Amino acid sequence: MKSAKIQLRACIFILSIMVLFIQVGSFDFDDNNQNDDINDKQTIIFSAGIHNPIIIDGDIELANFISEEFLNGDGSEGNPYIIENYSINVDNNYGIQIRNTNANLVIKNCSILTNSEYGTAIELSNVNNTHIYECNISEQTYGISLFNSNNIAIRNNNVTMSLIDGIHCYRSQNISLLENNISLNQDGISLHFTNNVTMQKNILFENDNRGVLIGTSNNISVEFCEFSKNNEGLSSDSSSQLFILQNTFTENGLGVFIEDSLDNDLIQNNITLNGEGVLLLNVSNNRILENNITSNSNQAFLCDQSSNTTFSYNKISNSVIGSEMYDVDNWIISFNNISHTNIGFELYNSVDSLISNNLIQFSEIFGIEIQGSRNITINNNNLSNNTEGNLELYNSHNNTIAANTMDYSGISLSKCKNNTIYQSNKIIDRPIYYYENMESLSISNLENLGQLILVNCNNSRINALNISNVMNAIFLEFCHNTNISSIICVNTTEAIKLYSCESIFIQSNNLLNNFDGIYIEKSRSITIQENIIRKNSNHGIHILETDFISISENYVNDCQGMGIMVSNSDNSTIIENEVGNNTVGIALTYSHTSSISKNIASMSTAGIALFNSLFSTISNNTVQYNQYGLYLFGSNDNECHYNCIEFNLEIGLILINSNNNTIYRNNIQNNQLIQANETGMCEGNEWDKNGFGNFWGEEYTSIYSDAENNGIIWNIPYKIRGEGDGFDNFPLVFSVSIDNKAPIIIKYPSDFNIDENYLDTIISWIVVELNPTNYSIYMNGTEIESEAIWTSGAEITFSIPNGLEPGTYEITILIYDINGNSSNNTVILTVNKEEIQANTTETSTEETTTEKTNVVEEKKNISGFSTLPMVLSLLLGIVIRRKGSKNKNSTS
Repeated sequence: MKSAKIQLRACIFILSIMVLFIQVGSFDFDDNNQNDDINDKQTIIFSAGIHNPIIIDGDIELANFISEEFLNGDGSEGNPYIIENYSINVDNNYGIQIRNTNANLVIKNCSILTNSEYGTAIELSNVNNTHIYECNISEQTYGISLFNSNNIAIRNNNVTMSLIDGIHCYRSQNISLLENNISLNQDGISLHFTNNVTMQKNILFENDNRGVLIGTSNNISVEFCEFSKNNEGLSSDSSSQLFILQNTFTENGLGVFIEDSLDNDLIQNNITLNGEGVLLLNVSNNRILENNITSNSNQAFLCDQSSNTTFSYNKISNSVIGSEMYDVDNWIISFNNISHTNIGFELYNSVDSLISNNLIQFSEIFGIEIQGSRNITINNNNLSNNTEGNLELYNSHNNTIAANTMDYSGISLSKCKNNTIYQSNKIIDRPIYYYENMESLSISNLENLGQLILVNCNNSRINALNISNVMNAIFLEFCHNTNISSIICVNTTEAIKLYSCESIFIQSNNLLNNFDGIYIEKSRSITIQENIIRKNSNHGIHILETDFISISENYVNDCQGMGIMVSNSDNSTIIENEVGNNTVGIALTYSHTSSISKNIASMSTAGIALFNSLFSTISNNTVQYNQYGLYLFGSNDNECHYNCIEFNLEIGLILINSNNNTIYRNNIQNNQLIQANETGMCEGNEWDKNGFGNFWGEEYTSIYSDAENNGIIWNIPYKIRGEGDGFDNFPLVFSVSIDNKAPIIIKYPSDFNIDENYLDTIISWIVVELNPTNYSIYMNGTEIESEAIWTSGAEITFSIPNGLEPGTYEITILIYDINGNSSNNTVILTVNKEEIQANTTETSTEETTTEKTNVVEEKKNISGFSTLPMVLSLLLGIVIRRKGSKNKNSTS
């Protein structure tokens, strides 16, 4: 019996020697020596039996186990111990646990499965010089766990379905992870407080959280690995000196996530088809080079709070956001190729960075967008085919832009100051002219002009320019008292664009085939007059948040949007424009106390439309051949009179959810379906005023054939169609004559002088008009009497304020009638400085009396005409009359 056991052990020993020479003879713990055979994956061989868990504590227990199990090796570097070909079931503990050893050990070709919910397949604790390879590990809490261990090589293992980590390393160093297949774990590889780690050619697939998690670890190299279908491919927190080279990240929720890290390299990686490509938070001193970051469904690259980083030679395409950066400083962004994103580069709240020599094209919004940033240099970039603009700056200052090449769209600015933009920037080989903080510019007849930008320039004259095939052709921001005239703009986005400007006069320009002919935002006191604006793909004139704008005598036709669009703007005057063949001729949206008068609006879906607008007057307009003539939606307390609303294809005048409007003295007739209609909640609308309603044409007599009239008013009220309860109680018998005549000033003061210390000086005017309404008086442009009521033929008086300093004063009266017609008169007042007499104590009674008499005479003669011609005329009449009487008597 004893001899049989000896023979069995001899056979086992011989087989072990054969396996050692065949499979382990080439083992070397030097990673550099393993590179030659890193691809030589061997077939895993399982023993037929199931071994109990292996628990070893210390080198002595390890040596004893090797001896007892008849295993090979002596624990030296050249002849390590080998534990191989075991199948082990884990039962709430460990499959193999090695603690406190320094001997060289190989754990090879073992299959470790679980019989319970919890357990660790292989754990090394305080272990050095161990190599784990070609093991099959499944369904553990941890697949392979390292704690405080050094010089560990883990190679060519298959680790799947761990509840927490496939491979877990804690407070360890000099770790090599090569050619492992790690899938279906919570985290594939997890490093914590672990340094000097090399990962190469690992496959990390469908791990629930992260393929690789790196926490508070340094000097980590991740090369040639494949990350696929993980929630996050690689995630790092509070680590430094990461070297991430030539990896593939595909179909992960997030490809690469690095936070609170320093001195990292992300080079030549292929990052495609992920939800997010790369996300960096609070990282510095990084080099991000030659990566292919394409076809990620949301953001290709996002960085927040970073400094001293080089981002160069990357390719980014087919993502919603190309490259988005917040709070970065001292970045170099160069030689990148970015295409087919919503925005190529976005830079927010950043400083002291360079964007240079990038190719950015086919963005759906902007090529480069800079917001809230300063001291950014943008040069030598090639920007093309970016839909809404090549380069936009918003609230950004002290930036330098030079030598960029752009097609079609140029530079857009908003709320920007103290930037330097050179003429070396070109739009299709045409220079961009940029002026800032200048006075009294005269800009005209510039040849081959690409774009004109003025920022904080006042008292300028811009005229006789021809600009085509650009985006914002002429752009003014923070400018005052500027005249823009005789401009020809074709095929631009906004031909003339103003932002935060005041007292700008835009006259006699020809704007054709643009997106918006004129776009004005957040400005005040703008005059738009006598322009020809046609065939715009959006609006002809587009006004947003701009009060006291005057739009007059413009020809606005064939626009796909609104002919004239005024939104969120009050006190607008829209007068004597001709608008036709637009979606809507004239539109007010959320705009109040405006006047729309004497316009011709035709051949549009709606001729004139008010949306949620209040207290406006619509008068003396001709609204014909539209689908809807006059259209009010959600608009209250407006007044509509003296309009001619005729020959519209459906409804002449329609009110939808509009209340308390007054509609009278209009001609509403010959509209094909309905003359007037109230729809929805319409209450308190008045269809007549002061005993006068509207003229309804032949439709009235066809409906009310028994009606009688007094030559002015029919005796049966006209019912307004629709859901409201509107009636015209005083329908007119005859059509209304449209009043386009301004009030007539028949008496006005001449220019005059008065001495300093004057008292109670009055000037006056007399004006005649059938429908007077109000007037305002201005002194040197400042309104000092507002919307006072006046009466036709009665004297309008104005008392000069006492105490004016010596000087010249312009006094202007602006007089309106009820239809929006206006007249004005200006008188020049000069206040003379009083001369000081040498002797002021002795003043004769005669001098004083004379002086008082002169003052009285001066007061009498200031107002209106001088009395002397009237007296002379009267005397001449008396003389003629007496002479005639005398001749008559002598004849008799």
